[in-house]
Amino acid sequence: RLDGNGIPPDFFSDINVRRAFLHAMDRETYREDVFNNLVIMPSSPNIEGVPYHKEVPIYEFDLEKSKAYMQKAWAGKIWEKGFKMVIAHNTGNEMREAAALMLAENIMALNPKFKIEVRNVEWKDYLVQYRNYMYPVFLTGWVADYADPHNFLYTFMHSQGVFSRYMAYKNSEVDRLCEAGIETVDPGKREQIYAKLQELWYEEAIGIPLYQQINVRAYRDYVHGYVPNAMLPDSWENLKLLSKE
Repeated sequence: RLDGNGIPPDFFSDINVRRAFLHAMDRETYREDVFNNLVIMPSSPNIEGVPYHKEVPIYEFDLEKSKAYMQKAWAGKIWEKGFKMVIAHNTGNEMREAAALMLAENIMALNPKFKIEVRNVEWKDYLVQYRNYMYPVFLTGWVADYADPHNFLYTFMHSQGVFSRYMAYKNSEVDRLCEAGIETVDPGKREQIYAKLQELWYEEAIGIPLYQQINVRAYRDYVHGYVPNAMLPDSWENLKLLSKE
């Protein structure tokens, strides 16, 4: 309930709450302190390098705007009553822990009645619990199955996407566009569809795209002409070497 002692299951259905949280994420400090600037900060799930990538607006770090949205949320009840909630991350993931702590600290700074606990959970339990809608906020990541925007935007935006279903996010226009994108073969039409989806990511304030990691790979100086597959992490390259042995 909105009584200061917890939050209701539909807490984030009010877009003012979502916008308040998004304005509370200090992306620049996160990039500098956690990654030493060696990272790309995406504006939507359709990251750089994927077809039809488009830079869309982001919710800049602004605690005054965050405060104003919180004061409007749920007709002022949140601001008056306060709330308690948990932001969970998987144990050992320092990048996600830093993001959770930053978000919690900045939201709690808005109003002393806002209480957020950051909790680390073992990965095997984390998977089960977020898939059972036990977390109001969860942090996770995605590695491409194939280099197409459908693999990213459907995952994070469609009501049956791998992650968006557990966010309980549903928008009929978004679902229609996600389905039209994969069914359309004309590149020009696909570009228009995916541009609109990326714009809706911002307009709907669906979530915070935290980072697109940059992998640094070192090779001996006699290695020439090898081009790593940008879609695959280092572990895949190591597995290929092991398979040859």
